[in-house]
Amino acid sequence: MNSQKFQISVRGLVEFVYRSGHLDMRFQSKSKMADGIKIHQKIQKSQGIDYQAEVTLQKNILIEDNSGSVELLVNGRADGILETDEGFIIDEIKGTSQFLEEIEVDTHPLHWAQAKIYGAIYSEQNDLEEIQIQLTYAHFESNEIKRLRQRFTRDELMQFLHDTVKLYKKWLFFKRDWKLKRDSSLDTLEFPFDNYRAGQRPLAVSIYNTIKDGGVLYAEAPTGTGKTMSTLFPSIKSMSQGFVDRIFYLSAKTITKVVAEEAIELLYSSSAGKMRLKALTLTAKEKICLNEKVTCYPEKCPYALSYFDKSLDALWDIIVNERTFNKDIIIKYAEKHKVCPYEFSLDCALFSDVIICDYNYAFDPRVYLRRFFEFPTENYVFLVDEAHNLVDRARTMYSAEIHKDKFFDVKKKLQKNDKSISKALDGINKMFLNVRKKCDEKGIYVHDDEISDVYEQVKKRAAVFEKWLSENHQAEFYDDILELYFDIIGYMRISELYDHGYSFYMVEGDKPSTVVKLFNVNPSSQLKRFIDNSKATIFFSATLSPLKYYSTLLTGEMEPKALALPSPFDTNRRKLMFATDVSVKFKDRTDAIPKIVEYIHQMASAKCGNYMVFFPSYSYMQQIHELFQALYGFKYDIIRQRRELNDEEKADFLNEFELGAARHTSLDSQSLIGFAVLGGHFSEGIDLKGDLLIGVMVIGVGLPMISFENNLIKNYFDYELSNGFEFAYQYPGVNKVMQSAGRVIRSEEDRGVVVLIDQRYQTPYYRRTLPRDWGKCFTAIDSFEKQLKVFWEDYS
Repeated sequence: MNSQKFQISVRGLVEFVYRSGHLDMRFQSKSKMADGIKIHQKIQKSQGIDYQAEVTLQKNILIEDNSGSVELLVNGRADGILETDEGFIIDEIKGTSQFLEEIEVDTHPLHWAQAKIYGAIYSEQNDLEEIQIQLTYAHFESNEIKRLRQRFTRDELMQFLHDTVKLYKKWLFFKRDWKLKRDSSLDTLEFPFDNYRAGQRPLAVSIYNTIKDGGVLYAEAPTGTGKTMSTLFPSIKSMSQGFVDRIFYLSAKTITKVVAEEAIELLYSSSAGKMRLKALTLTAKEKICLNEKVTCYPEKCPYALSYFDKSLDALWDIIVNERTFNKDIIIKYAEKHKVCPYEFSLDCALFSDVIICDYNYAFDPRVYLRRFFEFPTENYVFLVDEAHNLVDRARTMYSAEIHKDKFFDVKKKLQKNDKSISKALDGINKMFLNVRKKCDEKGIYVHDDEISDVYEQVKKRAAVFEKWLSENHQAEFYDDILELYFDIIGYMRISELYDHGYSFYMVEGDKPSTVVKLFNVNPSSQLKRFIDNSKATIFFSATLSPLKYYSTLLTGEMEPKALALPSPFDTNRRKLMFATDVSVKFKDRTDAIPKIVEYIHQMASAKCGNYMVFFPSYSYMQQIHELFQALYGFKYDIIRQRRELNDEEKADFLNEFELGAARHTSLDSQSLIGFAVLGGHFSEGIDLKGDLLIGVMVIGVGLPMISFENNLIKNYFDYELSNGFEFAYQYPGVNKVMQSAGRVIRSEEDRGVVVLIDQRYQTPYYRRTLPRDWGKCFTAIDSFEKQLKVFWEDYS
């Protein structure tokens, strides 16, 4: 039998096997993430021509046991290698906010471990009897440098390397044995249904081939295609062929993560329990924390206390005994071993074949999974569910802002003895005063280039914040200072990414509410950097039209690889009408209210059942609700979406549709009408099949509100592509309309009506953005009710 091959980075290896101590997330220096590269480069350039920077080192190690062998490739990049009269020196550079005088030889054993492995590999490859290992610490604030150096023989370093690998051996052989079981079970895995739905097979084949060949695929698959199974099944099958090592199922919503979990469970049950696949669902820290308040430091959290001393035992326990790592199972083992469930779930990811998680774990520069993506060593596949949501999410991920009033408020709370932090706040306040002089008479400044002085000034104060936070854990205003610090670091990090896809702006409001923002208009270049961490990325959704809009904003491709599938359902089971005798333009909305109320009444009275009406805003929904309630409140059960809803309240709203469908079996029941906001919680991602929802009405064309930032998007794309209005307003609006309309027909047995109300739907400008199979069924109030009754009579 040939040896299986695995790969691990030097840093990943030492941080895994030599972990120890407490989990303390109360404060950790973050500026090193923004400054680390510059510090490395500065030191490397200062060392002269004999200094080799960023030297790639790797070694294959054959590890054997009674059942076979494993080949482990250990690789990494040494920061520097210097040849001197005294021999060769391996240099490992670390930026730090710690006082240099506090750093001794035994302060950071992990740093020595990493450098010693580099030394072992280099000394063996170059036949050196001995070599010096040097740790170079550079202080972020003072730029002072401290060097620690030790001399080792090649035999000592090689022994250390083999001892380190020996500590990893049982984990490595577990991976080997699991991979053999997994691939064998997946090789015979069959599609869990007797037949493919229309469109499912070509979608699955396209995804499999994309994973095999690598690249990006845009897949528009309407509701009912079975997108989740059509993407997961070929991705999982590709594992047994060696095309992919790990699958990331990425989504913005809890409900779609649940659907992915259910799809994996279905594959497991359809294989009679023979499938071997470890699947993890990552849950946000706030939702999985076992404390009443998230307090990630050992003095107040028993699960953070000695976390790294307990975590490997907990990890071994769960990976040996479980195949699914969902929230409940993670909590069960976290409580058993007294470890932080959130950090524990991240450790479980190392031994998971499928990771179901939010977009930000793959794409957000602040929180992405560095253990996988900082130095990728495997072939990853990104399955991006509901990909139309990624545009706005990406803009948020890659934007950053700082507010003058937040600094001002904290300054007022400080005590007189907080001189250093007070002085830093004064410096940032002065910066705001200086840069806002650039604002025009309206208090606005916009430019393609950022004002570099903002970055320089906040960077200058970041180290002061770090020092204060590291020394004042019990301070009364600690959390306020910490929040400001994260704002500063977030701004610095995004500033490092700033490119042609950004706009810099400053808005001066009522004193002292000046806002400075790095606004990401076009996220494609930023997303592309993270997408490049994958072998293949699949963007899929029921609505990815027009393709040019999404490909421009997600990857920047003008002619991407794409697949657009027709609806698998009988279109005769859906009655789609455009009520074009009503104008819902903002200036006409008040006059339109009586006719819209009558349309809602006629829809709900044509057949007793559950309906939803989507409005362009909360205020407009309120106005129509008041008149509808006054005229027809006695005839219908009416529920209305509130502005702020927690998870329980969202569930209660949807539960009303279950109750309504049950009531409709009696002769004296009345229709249920849910009033909701277009683009809100209930316009996508909900699955009300059969009688749970038989009609949807959408008021307006979904245009986002005219806003300062939307106009920045418009101006950007007017310049880049001469279609700014479409990119800023029309395309996002029509997508919301299509998502809302898609709530009705969710299965082959469903039937229902979709009514779109607005004169603009009959114009060519909007017709060309709608799906081709939507037709041109225009109606008016005087014939509307008759058409509905004819439709329902056909199915009576």
